[in-house]
Amino acid sequence: MKVDLTLPRFRLEDVPALARRVEALGFDGLWFGETGGDPFLAIALAAEHTERITLGTGIAVAFPRSPMVTAYIAWDLQRLSRGRMILGLGSQVKGHI
Repeated sequence: MKVDLTLPRFRLEDVPALARRVEALGFDGLWFGETGGDPFLAIALAAEHTERITLGTGIAVAFPRSPMVTAYIAWDLQRLSRGRMILGLGSQVKGHI
């Protein structure tokens, strides 16, 4: 069994220490929601401070960004994280935009 942690809300300045702690506690993954900020930036920070855990968007809103921009972001994060990034996309919810 794998156990992940989801952060719907987060402060970017807390992400590096939090990601290291999540990995040290033995969690398998860390997910960032878009309701608390930019999940892509949080994943970049977490990738730089961890070695093993999976990092994902849970969930990034798909429609405010062009498909090409989203694809480039995901590709770059996949490379930065050395294959540990999972892209979760969802439809737009008016309250979030």
